Amino acid sequence: ADVIATKGHLFVNHHQLFPVGINEDFEETHRLPINDKLIQRIKDTAHQYQYYLLATDPDQEGDVIAGDIASLLPGQKLLRVQLRGLDLKSIEQALRAAKSYQPSTSW
Repeated sequence: ADVIATKGHLFVNHHQLFPVGINEDFEETHRLPINDKLIQRIKDTAHQYQYYLLATDPDQEGDVIAGDIASLLPGQKLLRVQLRGLDLKSIEQALRAAKSYQPSTSW
């Protein structure tokens, strides 16, 4: 098993787009990668594991980060883990409560 820590967001909006760039279909546009090497490392793990755990904070920012990671692993089995703390008890509870990642219902 590998653990890849993103240490936050993977993408940022272009500096000329305030507050956010969206098209007529309400899809985000012009997002720029923050760390190309990290993004490639995540992509390189595709098809190496049976399941991928998207473990982030249980808030909207965590949902965005999980969604960005999921977009780099198309077709993979993804489980959403919402971490409320980093102590053993919190991690065990989050892992027991893990659910199949569904982008349309995560936000």
